[in-house]
Amino acid sequence: MEYGKHYLVEVVARESRNMGNKKFIEKLMTEIVEKLSMTALKRPDIFKFPHPGGITGFHLIAESHVSIHTWPEKKYFSLDVFSCRDFDEKKVQEIIYRKFRVADYYHETIERGLLINFKKSGRFPSQANP
Repeated sequence: MEYGKHYLVEVVARESRNMGNKKFIEKLMTEIVEKLSMTALKRPDIFKFPHPGGITGFHLIAESHVSIHTWPEKKYFSLDVFSCRDFDEKKVQEIIYRKFRVADYYHETIERGLLINFKKSGRFPSQANP
């Protein structure tokens, strides 16, 4: 792992209960940070949209961040954990399965490193390199 690990999660739940609950989402993000033994720099910032009641949350940690975006009306949320050090993605998955009635769970882990990953894939413009 050169620059960090980025764990991307998308969840479709059987019900939307708690997806619009600010306290619940704050506790979820705090638990993820604690279980991964990461260092919270402050409490999560949580914003609830008035309609249809989705939430955007961002938790700044010393190792990078945890973010979440919920769409209760679709019973869907996306969650990212980005860290400059290795962590166990299964711990995040276990927390999500315990907190939500999961219907579908999609995930991908990306090793971050702009100059490494995008050059290899051919998606990084060569003229951008000095």
